[in-house]
Amino acid sequence: MTATQINDNECTSAAAAAALRSAFAPIRAWVHRRFSAGSPHDPTAKFLDVAAALLDPPTRAGELSGWPLMRRSRRSGPTVYTVLERLEAAGWVTSRWVIPDSAVAGARARSRSYQLTAAGTAGVRALLAAREVS
Repeated sequence: MTATQINDNECTSAAAAAALRSAFAPIRAWVHRRFSAGSPHDPTAKFLDVAAALLDPPTRAGELSGWPLMRRSRRSGPTVYTVLERLEAAGWVTSRWVIPDSAVAGARARSRSYQLTAAGTAGVRALLAAREVS
């Protein structure tokens, strides 16, 4: 039942609620898709800066840890790690712990390296292209 099908005789609170639910279903679906926690499609400048920093890593393995990502994106640690968590949850980034050899690294601690997946690379390029168009 839609809102236009309710007449004076049928106007009960249950019927009105059902009509409103069906009328707003497409809007609720859009809001859920747009703002779901696992969605990597956040078009903010912060998100795109961190994602762009992952595209051209300076290492042969194609991996970057958090500190170089902060420097390359010019964003703070909490921002970078929040974006990385969202990208990893969406399957756009993989990560692994890197434990340095104690004889070579000295006092250097372990770090987490991040790398874009094939889907992540395509997705980030598409988002960056959309940013350039707008």
